[in-house]
Amino acid sequence: MAHVTDVRVGTHAGYDRVVFALAGPGVPALVLERAAPPFTKDPSGLPLAVPGTSFVRVQMTMASGEGYATADGSPTYTGPSAFEPRYARLTAFVRAEDFDGQVTWIAGLTGSACYHVSMLTGPTRLVIDFQAP
Repeated sequence: MAHVTDVRVGTHAGYDRVVFALAGPGVPALVLERAAPPFTKDPSGLPLAVPGTSFVRVQMTMASGEGYATADGSPTYTGPSAFEPRYARLTAFVRAEDFDGQVTWIAGLTGSACYHVSMLTGPTRLVIDFQAP
């Protein structure tokens, strides 16, 4: 199982970026898909507010940062569960789930955007770039 150790957001000329730093064996299975509210926080089912007008769900399977991250139960990710950078395209990035080997975040965008995904090594990072207007 891959362990999420850090989540960062940033902006660059022409795109806004999300980076997941990963450790441990394996690479998570990844699904990116357009999404629409209402969103809920899993597994509680409580409402989850995500600012934006367009949304992308980032879902990693066989990954953890909080729940089953280490043998002793300690989390590998203790950072924020929500970012509101208000960049040109990425307005918010909110964790919806870190439970039972699945990590899900919702990207709140200012409008529909193309995105590009890459996996970098040394250290392992999952990078998602959202095209900015």
